[in-house]
Amino acid sequence: RSEDQPYKSLGELAANTNNFNGAIQNFSKALEHARTLKLAVEERTIAFALGKAYKELKDNTRAEKFLQLSKEMAEAGGDELTASAADMELAAMRTSNIETDSTETVLRKNLQKLETIGYTDQTLSAYQHLAKFYAEQGDYRNAFEAKEHYYKLRDSLKGNELLVMLNNLEEKYNSEKKEKEIAELKRDQAIADAQIREQKWMQSALVGLLALSGLIGFLIWNRYKLINKVKRQAELEQVRNNIARDLHDDIGSTLSSINILSKVMLNSPEAVNADGLRKINQHSGNIMESMGDIVWAINPSNDTFEKLVARMKEFVAGILEPLNINYTFNIDRNLLEMKIDPARKKDLFLIVKESVNNAAKYSECSTVMISITQLQKMISLKISDDGKGMAASTTGGNGISNIRSRAAALSGEAVIKSAPGEGTEVLVSFPIT
Repeated sequence: RSEDQPYKSLGELAANTNNFNGAIQNFSKALEHARTLKLAVEERTIAFALGKAYKELKDNTRAEKFLQLSKEMAEAGGDELTASAADMELAAMRTSNIETDSTETVLRKNLQKLETIGYTDQTLSAYQHLAKFYAEQGDYRNAFEAKEHYYKLRDSLKGNELLVMLNNLEEKYNSEKKEKEIAELKRDQAIADAQIREQKWMQSALVGLLALSGLIGFLIWNRYKLINKVKRQAELEQVRNNIARDLHDDIGSTLSSINILSKVMLNSPEAVNADGLRKINQHSGNIMESMGDIVWAINPSNDTFEKLVARMKEFVAGILEPLNINYTFNIDRNLLEMKIDPARKKDLFLIVKESVNNAAKYSECSTVMISITQLQKMISLKISDDGKGMAASTTGGNGISNIRSRAAALSGEAVIKSAPGEGTEVLVSFPIT
């Protein structure tokens, strides 16, 4: 029931302000939820409200459809109130389509039933329909009587005790006591009016305060967006600088090697050999791989953990499967939809790349295990193997140094555990930002 209630309330609010198109839109959503949840009581009352809204827009075909649905469901559920109210609305709509006597019978029958049940709001509506019907038929006496009943009932519902008492006193008394009581009643009315004016002033002040709060909130939000925009621009600038550095340091040096090798072979044809060609092929492959990493890292559509993990799996499979090395991935599912900025994404990927390459080349392992887990505000990346391990004195090479420097760039740290015969474990922990 909680799902259809907001739409129903919004529909009632729109109908009360004569926004019947908005009312239809919200009542339709509420009706859909009620049907999905099989809430028969809600369904028939919302169908009744939909029918009335379409009636106000003169869409009699849809109005009759929903009012008839409401009536049938109410009759089936023993809801005499909704059934009578729907029947009354249908009768009022059909005054030009069915016999006068039949219409009058339906209207009076439902009015009598509503009065018997004691639902005054629906009885008010019934008197209105009856007055309108008699007026359209030219029977102004009965129309006047129905309208008179309507106003009397409405006044009683509004609780206009002061006005009724004042009228009785004016009719029954001409004495000093009567004038005094009337004066007191008028004074009370003046006090009530003053209280109403004070309430209106307070409401106006509250509206002004809310508007000011909204303006301040809007300015704060704009400021927040501007700060984020500047921060994002700074991050993009850092990414550009990193790309330029990678292009210069990695790809530039590799291209220089290819250039030197090719010049040697061109100047000395006898120096052309399989080893030189193999080096050129290896260097060009490294360039292609580096360029692929850069393009992937700066693509905004890849800025989620899900895309990062997919890239990791693709790389690991390409390295380990040809060597018949088994591997496993264990990733916290709540991380997959998390956003990650390009620089952090690239550092994480290169840590995995460096660690898996080391395991494939040196560990002589049969299995590599990779896991990414979250504990409170920290993320842990662990790459371990069951290979031959290494002595503690050998954990300071270039590859290990690169892993530690990239972990530092993530505002985290890298711990490498290894011993001969016990495999190797790389554990990188860093905060979520």
